[in-house]
Amino acid sequence: MRQIPRLIAVLKDGLAEQQVKAAEGLADLAHNGITGPWAASACREAIGRQDGIQLLVQRLRGPPPELSQQAARALANLTCDNPSNVAAVVQCGGITQLAELLEHGTIEIKAKVAGVLHNLTFDSPANRLVVVQARVVPALVHLLGSASSDTAKVQAAAALGVLSQGAQMGSALAEPIGEGIPAMVALMKSRSVSPTAKDHVIRLLMNVVFENQSNPSSFISSAGLPQLATLLTTGPCSQSGKRNCVHLLRGFASRHPEARLSIATALGVEPDNIETELSRHETPFNTAAALSRASAAPTAAAPAPRHILQGRSVPV
Repeated sequence: MRQIPRLIAVLKDGLAEQQVKAAEGLADLAHNGITGPWAASACREAIGRQDGIQLLVQRLRGPPPELSQQAARALANLTCDNPSNVAAVVQCGGITQLAELLEHGTIEIKAKVAGVLHNLTFDSPANRLVVVQARVVPALVHLLGSASSDTAKVQAAAALGVLSQGAQMGSALAEPIGEGIPAMVALMKSRSVSPTAKDHVIRLLMNVVFENQSNPSSFISSAGLPQLATLLTTGPCSQSGKRNCVHLLRGFASRHPEARLSIATALGVEPDNIETELSRHETPFNTAAALSRASAAPTAAAPAPRHILQGRSVPV
């Protein structure tokens, strides 16, 4: 397997334009693998063993900006479901470099950086604390609310959704993340955003919307309740996304009586029938889950990677 050491050598000693191409090549290998026995996961392992992580973290600084962008994209793909590469990024000071790029990089670079932060923190509460202490949350919220690209906004929402997991983190981050609630509702409404991407937004809302007094009001005033009802009843939304829509609507109905009329109108029922309607939508999820558990077998297909992969063009 000669491609990987050649690319790493160019990344180390090549001219700037050559380094950009080398970083792009490593990102592609970590995303797509190679024709033949080398799957993408094997490429990630090989690149990590050959000091590719340390070099890519160094190249985050650029110049040129294209090198920073491709290095961040490569790191996002290399940290997808790969704990050893995640640890290597943290150990060589990658979080500090990523935090700086999130402040000063282009929109394209910031989107890639958000993907790396998502993968670094997905399975690691310790890394979440380190990333939050690097003060990336305001920059991610700003990206969520102001980026011209839906891709960048979704990547920011995904990273914030992981950082705010758990009652303690959700409560601590509810206020700064709450500033992005209008942008979250806009992403939920957008026809150009995929159901999977909307899942990230809905999960983020689940973490923070009830954690302080102002976030529910912000969500209601941003017309979030009708949008939740639309995603639940007509989509487009994944099954897990619809399940979370049920939880959010139920939470608003029980905790905020002033929202009940709006929820009932959006669902097309009387206020007294909200719970019945939500339970009706919830039944298929519970039935499907029960059937899945009953039919589970050792030969069942493996789940898709839970982390963010970044191809040449990341759909949202």
